[in-house]
Parts: sequence; C-alpha cells; structure tokens
Amino acid sequence: MFTLFGPSVQTVSPDDVQKALATKDQIVLLDVRTKDEYSQGKIVGSVHLPLSDLESNISSVVPDKASTIYVYCLSGGRSASAVGILSKMGYTKAFTMSGGIGMWKVKGFPVG
Repeated sequence: MFTLFGPSVQTVSPDDVQKALATKDQIVLLDVRTKDEYSQGKIVGSVHLPLSDLESNISSVVPDKASTIYVYCLSGGRSASAVGILSKMGYTKAFTMSGGIGMWKVKGFPVG
C-alpha cells in the first residue's frame, strides 16, 4: 500500500485513497494546490490549504499530529514537498498521493 518517494516521503495510491474515502476511514485529505486550481475541481471531501500556507496554518486544520493525512496536488510534486514539511513538523502519518488529481481523474474517480 505505501512506498517511499525520495528519502523519507511516503506515498499512497489513488486507489487506496478512494478506498479510504469509500469506507469512511478517519483520514484528512489535503489539497495543496493554488486557489485557482482548487476552484477548477477537487476531490470531494478534501480540505484546501495551499502549499504556500501549509506551515503557518496546518495546526489549525489538523491539530493532531498523529492524524492520517493524504496530500495531493496536480501531479505529485508539491504534495511530496508538503509531506516533507509535515514530517519535519512532527506529523507522523502524512502521505503523498502518487500522480495527484491528474491520476485520480485518469482512474475515473469523481471530482467535484
């Protein structure tokens, strides 16, 4: 289910994210794209927090550092950076969704 992206960033597949959402697992689905990108379509149930605001606002969005956080962006680059930042801040279960929302759409999963 989980693999490594670079030296310390763990990944999760879009299939696993979709399964977690469908089974109502206790996860935070975090979209780190820009406001414009988010307004053009998002994964239903996601929380928007642009990468540029992550460090200053994550504690108000996800106060529990033991929460499972699945992070996505357009293709995976920014979300991998976000997971690295979250890990350095003490979040222990942060994962980047491989392929981002682009791969989510390719797989035919719903976008709101």
